[in-house]
Amino acid sequence: MIRYFVVLVFIFGVLNISYSQEIEPKEVAVEEEAKLSYGVVKSVDKEESKIVIGEYDYDKDDYVEVSYYVDSETNFIGVSSIDEISKDDTVDIEYVERDGRRVIKNINVAKEITEEK
Repeated sequence: MIRYFVVLVFIFGVLNISYSQEIEPKEVAVEEEAKLSYGVVKSVDKEESKIVIGEYDYDKDDYVEVSYYVDSETNFIGVSSIDEISKDDTVDIEYVERDGRRVIKNINVAKEITEEK
């Protein structure tokens, strides 16, 4: 009886090992994690599709200037393109980090309001 039990355990063990070796791992697409930022536009470089904003860095406990890049998939809210963004506009940005750059997915622009006298 013990012989049959040992033989069965051996057979199931071999089948399990051979079965597990046939399964290939599937590649899983990793979705980029979006991050949020907000601040005031310091400069706009239309040739490089770059927007520099002044924002508060909580780790440094200071205001810093950070560059963000616009691409063909950027969604503009409040303006239709980077051409309408100017210095001193307030922006809310949703971005992803790609190749060491902060690439804007969504940007909401609030134009500076000036009073006429």
